Amino acid sequence: MEPQTDRRAVVYRSYLLLLLANTIWGTDYPFYKILLSGYISPYALASVALIVAGIICAVSLLFFRGEKIHWKDLWVFAVAGLLTGVLRKGLLMVGISYASPIDASIITTVGPVIVLIISVMLMIEKLTRMKLIGLLLGLAGTLVIILFSGGTGGGHDRMLGNVIVFLATLTSAVYMVWLKKVVKKYQPLTVMRWMYIMAAIMALPFGIHYIPQTDFHAMTGSVFWLFLFVALLPTLLPNYIVISSTRFVNPTLVSVYGYVQPVVATVLSVAMGVDRLSWEQVVAGIVVFVGVYLVIRSYNGNSGLTPAHHMR
Repeated sequence: MEPQTDRRAVVYRSYLLLLLANTIWGTDYPFYKILLSGYISPYALASVALIVAGIICAVSLLFFRGEKIHWKDLWVFAVAGLLTGVLRKGLLMVGISYASPIDASIITTVGPVIVLIISVMLMIEKLTRMKLIGLLLGLAGTLVIILFSGGTGGGHDRMLGNVIVFLATLTSAVYMVWLKKVVKKYQPLTVMRWMYIMAAIMALPFGIHYIPQTDFHAMTGSVFWLFLFVALLPTLLPNYIVISSTRFVNPTLVSVYGYVQPVVATVLSVAMGVDRLSWEQVVAGIVVFVGVYLVIRSYNGNSGLTPAHHMR
Protein backbone atom coordinates (compact mmCIF):
# COMPACT_ATOMS: atom_id res chain seq x y z
CA MET A 1 0.00 0.00 0.00
CA GLU A 2 2.89 2.37 0.63
CA PRO A 3 3.91 2.75 -3.07
CA GLN A 4 0.28 3.62 -3.96
CA THR A 5 0.11 6.11 -1.11
CA ASP A 6 3.40 7.71 -2.19
CA ARG A 7 2.23 8.00 -5.80
CA ARG A 8 -1.07 9.52 -4.70
CA ALA A 9 0.84 12.12 -2.69
CA VAL A 10 2.99 12.93 -5.74
CA VAL A 11 -0.11 13.33 -7.91
CA TYR A 12 -1.79 15.62 -5.38
CA ARG A 13 1.40 17.65 -5.14
CA SER A 14 1.41 17.91 -8.94
CA TYR A 15 -2.16 19.25 -8.84
CA LEU A 16 -1.11 21.98 -6.41
CA LEU A 17 1.97 22.85 -8.47
CA LEU A 18 -0.12 23.07 -11.66
CA LEU A 19 -2.48 25.40 -9.85
CA LEU A 20 0.53 27.50 -8.81
CA ALA A 21 1.97 27.56 -12.35
CA ASN A 22 -1.26 28.71 -13.96
CA THR A 23 -1.87 31.22 -11.18
CA ILE A 24 1.54 32.75 -11.94
CA TRP A 25 0.69 32.90 -15.65
CA GLY A 26 -2.69 34.43 -14.81
CA THR A 27 -1.04 37.28 -12.92
CA ASP A 28 0.98 38.13 -16.03
CA TYR A 29 -1.83 40.01 -17.73
CA PRO A 30 -2.66 42.70 -15.14
CA PHE A 31 0.98 42.97 -14.05
CA TYR A 32 2.17 43.43 -17.64
CA LYS A 33 -0.58 45.99 -18.21
CA ILE A 34 0.55 48.08 -15.24
CA LEU A 35 4.21 47.99 -16.26
CA LEU A 36 3.44 48.74 -19.90
CA SER A 37 1.30 51.73 -18.97
CA GLY A 38 4.20 54.18 -18.97
CA TYR A 39 6.99 52.43 -17.03
CA ILE A 40 8.63 50.30 -19.72
CA SER A 41 8.17 49.64 -23.43
CA PRO A 42 6.84 46.23 -24.56
CA TYR A 43 10.08 45.56 -26.46
CA ALA A 44 12.22 46.26 -23.40
CA LEU A 45 10.04 44.11 -21.12
CA ALA A 46 10.06 41.19 -23.55
CA SER A 47 13.84 41.49 -23.94
CA VAL A 48 14.42 41.58 -20.18
CA ALA A 49 12.32 38.46 -19.58
CA LEU A 50 14.04 36.48 -22.37
CA ILE A 51 17.57 37.60 -21.49
CA VAL A 52 17.05 36.73 -17.81
CA ALA A 53 15.65 33.31 -18.79
CA GLY A 54 18.59 32.72 -21.14
CA ILE A 55 21.14 33.65 -18.46
CA ILE A 56 19.52 31.29 -15.94
CA CYS A 57 19.54 28.46 -18.50
CA ALA A 58 23.17 29.14 -19.45
CA VAL A 59 24.30 29.23 -15.81
CA SER A 60 22.51 25.94 -15.16
CA LEU A 61 24.74 24.31 -17.78
CA LEU A 62 27.72 24.89 -15.47
CA PHE A 63 26.14 22.73 -12.77
CA PHE A 64 24.05 20.29 -14.79
CA ARG A 65 24.96 19.72 -18.41
CA GLY A 66 22.18 17.24 -19.10
CA GLU A 67 21.93 15.26 -22.33
CA LYS A 68 23.89 16.00 -25.47
CA ILE A 69 22.10 17.37 -28.49
CA HIS A 70 22.89 16.82 -32.16
CA TRP A 71 24.35 19.91 -33.79
CA LYS A 72 21.81 19.64 -36.64
CA ASP A 73 19.03 20.22 -34.12
CA LEU A 74 20.43 23.58 -33.06
CA TRP A 75 18.59 25.33 -35.87
CA VAL A 76 15.35 23.71 -34.71
CA PHE A 77 15.87 25.19 -31.26
CA ALA A 78 16.78 28.52 -32.87
CA VAL A 79 13.51 28.64 -34.83
CA ALA A 80 11.60 27.57 -31.70
CA GLY A 81 13.30 30.37 -29.73
CA LEU A 82 12.38 32.83 -32.47
CA LEU A 83 8.74 31.68 -32.52
CA THR A 84 7.83 31.26 -28.87
CA GLY A 85 10.50 33.54 -27.47
CA VAL A 86 11.12 36.62 -29.57
CA LEU A 87 7.96 36.69 -31.73
CA ARG A 88 5.39 35.40 -29.24
CA LYS A 89 6.79 37.31 -26.27
CA GLY A 90 7.18 40.48 -28.29
CA LEU A 91 3.71 40.28 -29.84
CA LEU A 92 2.14 39.49 -26.47
CA MET A 93 3.80 42.50 -24.83
CA VAL A 94 2.76 44.83 -27.65
CA GLY A 95 -0.77 43.40 -27.66
CA ILE A 96 -1.28 43.75 -23.91
CA SER A 97 -0.03 47.34 -24.03
CA TYR A 98 -3.17 48.11 -26.05
CA ALA A 99 -5.58 45.32 -25.10
CA SER A 100 -7.67 44.59 -22.06
CA PRO A 101 -5.85 42.08 -19.81
CA ILE A 102 -9.10 40.12 -19.44
CA ASP A 103 -9.53 39.94 -23.22
CA ALA A 104 -5.90 38.86 -23.64
CA SER A 105 -6.14 36.10 -21.03
CA ILE A 106 -9.24 34.64 -22.72
CA ILE A 107 -7.82 34.89 -26.25
CA THR A 108 -4.63 33.02 -25.35
CA THR A 109 -6.63 30.01 -24.13
CA VAL A 110 -7.69 29.36 -27.73
CA GLY A 111 -4.17 28.01 -28.44
CA PRO A 112 -5.23 24.32 -28.61
CA VAL A 113 -7.85 25.23 -31.22
CA ILE A 114 -5.22 26.88 -33.43
CA VAL A 115 -2.91 23.88 -32.95
CA LEU A 116 -5.76 21.69 -34.21
CA ILE A 117 -6.26 23.86 -37.31
CA ILE A 118 -2.55 23.73 -38.19
CA SER A 119 -2.40 19.98 -37.53
CA VAL A 120 -5.41 19.33 -39.78
CA MET A 121 -3.90 21.49 -42.54
CA LEU A 122 -0.64 19.50 -42.31
CA MET A 123 -2.63 16.24 -42.19
CA ILE A 124 -1.18 15.40 -38.77
CA GLU A 125 -4.66 15.24 -37.23
CA LYS A 126 -8.04 14.17 -38.57
CA LEU A 127 -11.01 16.48 -38.10
CA THR A 128 -13.71 14.69 -36.08
CA ARG A 129 -17.16 16.05 -35.22
CA MET A 130 -16.12 16.93 -31.65
CA LYS A 131 -12.99 18.69 -32.87
CA LEU A 132 -14.97 20.64 -35.47
CA ILE A 133 -17.55 21.81 -32.91
CA GLY A 134 -14.78 22.79 -30.46
CA LEU A 135 -12.89 24.57 -33.22
CA LEU A 136 -15.92 26.60 -34.32
CA LEU A 137 -16.89 27.52 -30.75
CA GLY A 138 -13.35 28.54 -29.81
CA LEU A 139 -12.92 30.74 -32.88
CA ALA A 140 -16.42 32.21 -32.54
CA GLY A 141 -15.77 33.23 -28.93
CA THR A 142 -12.42 34.77 -29.87
CA LEU A 143 -14.02 36.65 -32.76
CA VAL A 144 -16.68 38.06 -30.43
CA ILE A 145 -14.00 39.33 -28.04
CA ILE A 146 -12.06 41.00 -30.87
CA LEU A 147 -15.09 42.59 -32.55
CA PHE A 148 -16.84 43.78 -29.38
CA SER A 149 -13.61 45.24 -27.99
CA GLY A 150 -13.88 48.16 -30.41
CA GLY A 151 -17.01 49.41 -28.69
CA THR A 152 -16.26 48.75 -25.01
CA GLY A 153 -14.16 51.72 -24.01
CA GLY A 154 -10.93 50.91 -25.83
CA GLY A 155 -11.87 51.75 -29.41
CA HIS A 156 -9.55 50.89 -32.27
CA ASP A 157 -6.45 50.50 -30.06
CA ARG A 158 -8.08 47.83 -27.91
CA MET A 159 -9.25 45.90 -30.96
CA LEU A 160 -5.75 46.16 -32.47
CA GLY A 161 -4.26 44.87 -29.21
CA ASN A 162 -6.59 41.87 -29.21
CA VAL A 163 -5.64 41.07 -32.81
CA ILE A 164 -1.93 41.22 -31.88
CA VAL A 165 -2.53 38.95 -28.85
CA PHE A 166 -4.26 36.51 -31.20
CA LEU A 167 -1.22 36.62 -33.50
CA ALA A 168 0.97 35.84 -30.48
CA THR A 169 -1.22 32.81 -29.73
CA LEU A 170 -0.99 31.76 -33.39
CA THR A 171 2.81 31.99 -33.20
CA SER A 172 2.84 29.81 -30.09
CA ALA A 173 0.66 27.20 -31.83
CA VAL A 174 3.03 27.06 -34.82
CA TYR A 175 5.91 26.51 -32.41
CA MET A 176 4.10 23.62 -30.72
CA VAL A 177 3.63 21.82 -34.03
CA TRP A 178 7.19 22.67 -35.11
CA LEU A 179 8.73 21.16 -31.97
CA LYS A 180 6.77 17.90 -31.99
CA LYS A 181 9.60 15.65 -33.27
CA VAL A 182 12.29 17.30 -31.15
CA VAL A 183 10.19 17.00 -27.99
CA LYS A 184 10.01 13.25 -28.61
CA LYS A 185 13.77 13.10 -29.22
CA TYR A 186 14.97 15.04 -26.16
CA GLN A 187 13.91 15.59 -22.58
CA PRO A 188 11.53 18.58 -22.27
CA LEU A 189 13.94 20.41 -19.97
CA THR A 190 16.69 20.11 -22.59
CA VAL A 191 14.35 21.60 -25.19
CA MET A 192 13.34 24.42 -22.86
CA ARG A 193 16.94 25.21 -21.90
CA TRP A 194 18.32 25.48 -25.44
CA MET A 195 15.23 27.21 -26.77
CA TYR A 196 15.49 30.04 -24.25
CA ILE A 197 19.25 30.38 -24.69
CA MET A 198 18.62 30.87 -28.41
CA ALA A 199 15.74 33.25 -27.69
CA ALA A 200 17.95 35.32 -25.38
CA ILE A 201 20.66 35.60 -28.05
CA MET A 202 18.08 36.83 -30.58
CA ALA A 203 16.49 39.22 -28.07
CA LEU A 204 19.83 40.76 -27.09
CA PRO A 205 20.00 43.27 -30.01
CA PHE A 206 16.52 44.54 -29.12
CA GLY A 207 17.41 44.65 -25.43
CA ILE A 208 20.57 46.67 -26.03
CA HIS A 209 18.48 49.25 -27.88
CA TYR A 210 15.36 49.45 -25.70
CA ILE A 211 16.40 48.51 -22.14
CA PRO A 212 18.72 51.54 -21.64
CA GLN A 213 15.78 53.79 -22.59
CA THR A 214 13.80 52.54 -19.58
CA ASP A 215 13.63 54.80 -16.54
CA PHE A 216 14.01 52.16 -13.84
CA HIS A 217 14.10 54.86 -11.14
CA ALA A 218 10.41 55.50 -11.85
CA MET A 219 9.61 51.93 -10.77
CA THR A 220 9.16 52.63 -7.09
CA GLY A 221 7.30 50.67 -4.44
CA SER A 222 4.97 47.95 -5.68
CA VAL A 223 5.79 48.61 -9.34
CA PHE A 224 9.41 47.58 -8.74
CA TRP A 225 8.30 44.27 -7.20
CA LEU A 226 5.92 43.66 -10.09
CA PHE A 227 8.84 44.17 -12.48
CA LEU A 228 11.04 41.71 -10.60
CA PHE A 229 8.19 39.18 -10.55
CA VAL A 230 7.53 39.24 -14.31
CA ALA A 231 11.25 39.34 -15.12
CA LEU A 232 12.15 36.30 -13.01
CA LEU A 233 9.20 33.93 -12.56
CA PRO A 234 6.67 33.56 -15.42
CA THR A 235 9.07 32.47 -18.16
CA LEU A 236 10.86 29.50 -16.58
CA LEU A 237 9.33 28.36 -13.27
CA PRO A 238 5.78 27.56 -14.52
CA ASN A 239 7.22 25.79 -17.58
CA TYR A 240 9.35 23.60 -15.34
CA ILE A 241 6.33 22.79 -13.16
CA VAL A 242 4.14 21.87 -16.14
CA ILE A 243 6.81 19.68 -17.73
CA SER A 244 7.50 17.87 -14.45
CA SER A 245 3.80 17.35 -13.77
CA THR A 246 3.18 15.59 -17.09
CA ARG A 247 5.10 12.62 -15.69
CA PHE A 248 2.34 12.01 -13.14
CA VAL A 249 -0.78 13.76 -14.47
CA ASN A 250 -2.74 13.10 -17.66
CA PRO A 251 -1.83 15.71 -20.33
CA THR A 252 -5.51 16.53 -20.89
CA LEU A 253 -5.92 17.38 -17.22
CA VAL A 254 -2.75 19.47 -17.32
CA SER A 255 -4.28 21.43 -20.20
CA VAL A 256 -7.58 22.00 -18.38
CA TYR A 257 -5.66 23.81 -15.62
CA GLY A 258 -5.09 26.56 -18.21
CA TYR A 259 -8.63 27.76 -17.48
CA VAL A 260 -7.28 29.06 -14.16
CA GLN A 261 -5.40 31.83 -15.99
CA PRO A 262 -8.37 33.92 -17.19
CA VAL A 263 -10.03 33.57 -13.77
CA VAL A 264 -6.92 34.86 -11.97
CA ALA A 265 -6.38 37.57 -14.58
CA THR A 266 -10.00 38.74 -14.28
CA VAL A 267 -10.07 38.81 -10.48
CA LEU A 268 -6.74 40.64 -10.22
CA SER A 269 -7.50 43.07 -13.06
CA VAL A 270 -10.81 44.10 -11.52
CA ALA A 271 -9.41 44.24 -7.96
CA MET A 272 -6.44 46.37 -9.06
CA GLY A 273 -8.60 48.66 -11.18
CA VAL A 274 -6.75 47.71 -14.35
CA ASP A 275 -9.83 46.43 -16.20
CA ARG A 276 -13.60 46.00 -15.94
CA LEU A 277 -15.54 42.82 -16.63
CA SER A 278 -18.30 43.12 -19.24
CA TRP A 279 -21.10 40.73 -20.12
CA GLU A 280 -19.59 40.32 -23.62
CA GLN A 281 -16.38 39.02 -22.05
CA VAL A 282 -18.30 36.59 -19.83
CA VAL A 283 -20.33 35.14 -22.71
CA ALA A 284 -17.39 35.00 -25.11
CA GLY A 285 -15.18 33.47 -22.40
CA ILE A 286 -17.69 30.69 -21.75
CA VAL A 287 -17.94 29.94 -25.48
CA VAL A 288 -14.15 29.83 -25.83
CA PHE A 289 -13.76 27.61 -22.74
CA VAL A 290 -16.34 25.11 -24.02
CA GLY A 291 -14.71 25.02 -27.45
CA VAL A 292 -11.20 24.56 -26.11
CA TYR A 293 -12.41 21.90 -23.67
CA LEU A 294 -13.96 19.90 -26.52
CA VAL A 295 -10.73 20.14 -28.52
CA ILE A 296 -8.64 19.05 -25.53
CA ARG A 297 -10.96 16.11 -24.82
CA SER A 298 -10.66 14.98 -28.43
CA TYR A 299 -6.90 14.53 -28.18
CA ASN A 300 -5.25 11.26 -27.38
CA GLY A 301 -3.70 11.61 -23.90
CA ASN A 302 -0.28 10.73 -25.31
CA SER A 303 -0.42 13.04 -28.32
CA GLY A 304 2.68 15.13 -28.83
CA LEU A 305 0.46 18.03 -29.79
CA THR A 306 -1.52 18.25 -26.59
CA PRO A 307 -1.34 21.67 -24.93
CA ALA A 308 0.54 20.08 -22.04
CA HIS A 309 3.77 20.85 -23.89
CA HIS A 310 2.96 24.55 -24.15
CA MET A 311 5.73 26.86 -22.92
CA ARG A 312 5.66 30.59 -22.34
